[in-house]
Amino acid sequence: MKKLKTLILLIIITLILSGCTAIDTVTIDENGKIKEKVSVLEDNTKVLYGTKTLTESVEQALSGYKPALDFRKYKTDVKIYEQKSGVVATNEFDDFCAFINNTVFSQYVYKHINCLSSDEYYTVESVGDFITIDSHYVADPVPDVMKLKLKLTFSLTENNADKIKGNTYTWVFDKNTPTNKRIMFKIKKSDFEKAVKEMQEVKKKKEFKKKMIKVTSIIVSLLVFAVLVGAIVLRLYGKMQQNKLDY
Repeated sequence: MKKLKTLILLIIITLILSGCTAIDTVTIDENGKIKEKVSVLEDNTKVLYGTKTLTESVEQALSGYKPALDFRKYKTDVKIYEQKSGVVATNEFDDFCAFINNTVFSQYVYKHINCLSSDEYYTVESVGDFITIDSHYVADPVPDVMKLKLKLTFSLTENNADKIKGNTYTWVFDKNTPTNKRIMFKIKKSDFEKAVKEMQEVKKKKEFKKKMIKVTSIIVSLLVFAVLVGAIVLRLYGKMQQNKLDY
């Protein structure tokens, strides 16, 4: 298991060359699932390997690590853009502690991140020092910047995020990050549950609106058809009456 964790740790930091930015974005869906998207992108000039195309270069970097990502149930997609290219890995978890205990992010920046689930709160806090980028000993360089983004529809009870915009909380790690930096945030479960219910209500309203639009379209189509049929019948009836008078 220790070897597997080490391999998963290397996946994120060796997918593509140095200078890349890795962004781990976390959201919640209407079913209360934790959605994670890890985006690792690099300038196209640095992604290219020999005479291979951008897609071939990224796929080659990913191929050796795909089994380990599959083991953690991550879905991976190669992304080719005009200026940057790389890999986007996605996953979903049942709750915040399942996310913290299984995400590749937590193993990248700290040896361990604790998640305590009580009746009222999820409490997340890093343990020990930040594993600085320069301290990683790997054949391939590590990302210059690593970001964790929690994009929520409610406010955290407590946090030490580097940047807060609305209900989006961002922690940033780069070459200048000190070893004593911590991650800490606290989620009130009642706020979490309320947010999920609100998303479910929004989804229900959207689905109801779509159904109403569909039903209305059908009714309008039937009315138009009925009017056309009626107009045709009246016209034919008028001609029949005219023919009788002529006769």
